[in-house]
Amino acid sequence: MSLSNQASATPVHITISSGCKYVMSGNGILSVSGNLTVNGTFSASNTSTIKFCGTALQQISGSSGVSSFQNVELNNSAGLYISADISISNTLLMSAGDFDLRNNNVNLGTTGSLSSETSAKRIKATDGTTDGRGTGTIYTTQTLGIGSYTNIAGLGININTATNFGSTTIKRGHLRQQGTGTYSSNYSIYRYYEIIPTGKTINYGTVTLNYFSASELNGHTDNQLVIFQYVQVGAPSFWKPLETTNTSPQAVATTVSNSLANIKLTCGSNSSPLPIELINFTATCISTSSVTPNGVEGVQLHWVTASETNNNYFTVEKCKDEACLVSNN
Repeated sequence: MSLSNQASATPVHITISSGCKYVMSGNGILSVSGNLTVNGTFSASNTSTIKFCGTALQQISGSSGVSSFQNVELNNSAGLYISADISISNTLLMSAGDFDLRNNNVNLGTTGSLSSETSAKRIKATDGTTDGRGTGTIYTTQTLGIGSYTNIAGLGININTATNFGSTTIKRGHLRQQGTGTYSSNYSIYRYYEIIPTGKTINYGTVTLNYFSASELNGHTDNQLVIFQYVQVGAPSFWKPLETTNTSPQAVATTVSNSLANIKLTCGSNSSPLPIELINFTATCISTSSVTPNGVEGVQLHWVTASETNNNYFTVEKCKDEACLVSNN
């Protein structure tokens, strides 16, 4: 069965009202030229497809919770956005136009996948106007044992692990990530990933992140990209630069060796010329015998770093007469 409303010059909107149920069976194709609103129940067979093929921006919305689809095809150069969470059990096929998550989520479950995505027809997240401002994600849950996994669920992430992650949720978002401390005015590219094993910690793994140069760099350049990991151990939280290999013009790789239950990664430019990101540095005059020998006056130094890369030790220099500096390691 094939249902179509695309012949009309005016987009025809489809609404499934509360208390109503729409059933797609067999190889049915529902071609939608307008918006789809699911306030009731939508039921579809594994081989059925909803095809969004309008000529103006289209929308999926609804008030009945998460709408569940089997196969979705976007074939509209004007694009599609969602204003409610949805799930796709089989394939999200990108034929034309961008799929805007905005502040909502697409759950691919354990069997769904993203197909035929390119820079010209991609997943993105806007605030309705500007790219990189939406909080929505697209995610999958996979069982990852020891081994290599390429382009997991079509989300553009490769993982090679020597440990058993088990059931793992992999989220891909497009909200630009903001720097911390000195770099709070800096932002990442329009893509990040979260790797969340269920009930286990990530001990070791090599991760490759893919992205689209033409549409996601957010002012960065390919050869300057560094992978950053969000560190939430203690306070304050910060983005830590990782040793990064540019494996291709649109892919970067790193090794994650932390025992953490959640790894969040993005890409940006490591603009700091120093291996240390300093949060604060204080010097306090003291004359307490418990701090300095024989009660001699001195200076107590205290500093906190947000990140240290390839750093072994600190050297403190002091001067009595402002004419020379003496090093104390």
